[in-house]
Amino acid sequence: MERQYFYISATGITEEEITEELSHFMTDLTRKYGEKFGATVLGMTEDAAKRVEKILNE
Repeated sequence: MERQYFYISATGITEEEITEELSHFMTDLTRKYGEKFGATVLGMTEDAAKRVEKILNE
């Protein structure tokens, strides 16, 4: 299966809260799909995110 890529931008939640929610989400996926599942989650600065958004909007 090919890797799927997602970009998520969130507001109204703290960095600690989104980290906790993503942790639960990733744990649930690991339990559901076992060894088939793997993921990389990258946090980024606001400046880096703005550069990504600019590239995506080109």
